[in-house]
Amino acid sequence: MLPKLLYQFGGEKTPEFLLQAFSLKANKEVHQAKYGELFVLLQLKKTIIGEQNLEAISQEILNLIQTKYFKTGEENFLLRLQEIIFTLKSGYTFPIDVSLVLFSVCQSGSLTLLNYVGFGEFELYLVRQNQFFTLPLSEIGISGQILANDFFILGSKKFFDLVDQQKIRELITKDKKSKIEQALFGEKHLLALVLGQQPKKIKLPAFLKIRLPQRKERHHIPLNYARKNIFFTPKRKLSLLVSIFFLVILSVIVGFGLYKQEQKSQELEKQKLLDDVYYRLNQAENLKNLNPKRAKTLLSEAQQTLATYKTSGIQNVDLSSLEQELNQAFAEVSGQILISEPKVFFDLGLINDELVASKINLTGSDLIILDEQNQNLVLLNTSKKSHEILAGADIVQNNSWLGSIEEWVFLIANNRLQIIDKAEKKQVKSFKLSEMKIDGFVGYGSNAYILDKAAGEVWRMRGNGENLLQPDKFFEKEQDFSDVSSFAVDGSIWIIYNNGSVGQYVSGVRNLLFPDFGLDKPIQNPSLFFTDENSANLYILDKANTRVVQVSKKGEFVAEYVWEGMKDVSGMVALEEQGKLLLAKDSKIYELEIRK
Repeated sequence: MLPKLLYQFGGEKTPEFLLQAFSLKANKEVHQAKYGELFVLLQLKKTIIGEQNLEAISQEILNLIQTKYFKTGEENFLLRLQEIIFTLKSGYTFPIDVSLVLFSVCQSGSLTLLNYVGFGEFELYLVRQNQFFTLPLSEIGISGQILANDFFILGSKKFFDLVDQQKIRELITKDKKSKIEQALFGEKHLLALVLGQQPKKIKLPAFLKIRLPQRKERHHIPLNYARKNIFFTPKRKLSLLVSIFFLVILSVIVGFGLYKQEQKSQELEKQKLLDDVYYRLNQAENLKNLNPKRAKTLLSEAQQTLATYKTSGIQNVDLSSLEQELNQAFAEVSGQILISEPKVFFDLGLINDELVASKINLTGSDLIILDEQNQNLVLLNTSKKSHEILAGADIVQNNSWLGSIEEWVFLIANNRLQIIDKAEKKQVKSFKLSEMKIDGFVGYGSNAYILDKAAGEVWRMRGNGENLLQPDKFFEKEQDFSDVSSFAVDGSIWIIYNNGSVGQYVSGVRNLLFPDFGLDKPIQNPSLFFTDENSANLYILDKANTRVVQVSKKGEFVAEYVWEGMKDVSGMVALEEQGKLLLAKDSKIYELEIRK
């Protein structure tokens, strides 16, 4: 139900000063429910002595407000109020000081909404659950939801200097208008509106009104009748039984009434939680471009409130659409995308019922899948979803490192490197590596790269079309890689550290260092790291926080994908041309839509 005008105080009209309040509604009754009611507080004060007619200027401003607010078109009332303020500020040059408040209340489905804008010498207050809240006055405006028993006091600053909060409380709860009128007697430049719903008096249902029987005159009982059992006569027994019956009925009615009252109280409490969620969601929508950080905080609070509401036990209320709307809004503002169950890109059971992805690797459109448990090496074309078995138990060993380039797949186990030709589906070369420690392995171009933390080096083995040449050093000087987690190659070398920081090296020299990406939760011991020459972003698997973090190669945060299943992911690559992030888990390859 829309708030009504309960009280109006003050108002003034002189040739030099005008202070007025107005209530505007749509002309046609059918439109009044849609547009609601618009309350206007207007103060005009001459800055120079002249022939300006303040009443005529006031009427011109009111005509503008009426035309702009009640026009047909998009039903964004806050934008309409902002347009009125902009038009007044930019299109009118009155030689006067203007103060203005536009306060709109309307119904949207089951919700009662407010939108307001303003500037100048007015103040606004909300009284909710007997507590006072200051509403900031802004030309940008504020929108929100009105709850049951909310009261609003809109007035000039001088009104609030003379009338304290206690008098306003008494006015709202006890209807003591006279106290405020006494405080304002003889004062000038005062105006105030009190909006809200008059509290209803509770009437006792007729069937609960108990009528006491009239007292009957007592008569003295003669002594000779005193010993007779006159109390339990048949008539008195009947009366007693009837009285007991009605007492039981009354007890049941009162008990049921108390139960319904308690139930209603609980429902109201739950409704308040739900109203709070809608209020924060609406506020966040309005602030997402102006103040994304505040919008993110509001949405986070709304999600927590919704979680509290869901555990309250209310039945027959579908919250899925509201929860989805909250998650979408939160993802848009924060970049955090919550995933309940990702889409399956490819089921390895279509190749072999026992096939499990231990590691995956990507070159172009070729996804290489290594199954160490069942000793299989599979090539899956990501465009056509066609697949081939490249090698079996005679080549594949446990604890292997996997890498690939356009023509070859590399496997390293027990410091022996094997080269498998994709077209011929057989091993074409195999040789023992030198005594280097292998902490990471990547194929790029025609080369293979090995991360050796102990040596502080990335070894590069150049390909000549037939074989890989002897490894040479990528760095000019030995690096401290004791805290390195993994690496990736896209022409330059990208190193990720255990604390989540990332460095880029070009021609053996560090070019960039990103200490962090402004995340709410820092990255802890990243498990997997991916980028390539076809990707504009870096992808970091953070199992501790069950997420993949996506950042640009300029160090800018893009998104984080949160899924409970991340803790069991064994492989990760990105197909940015297809807009997909692929995750290997057990016998399935899942896909997530990449945020651009």
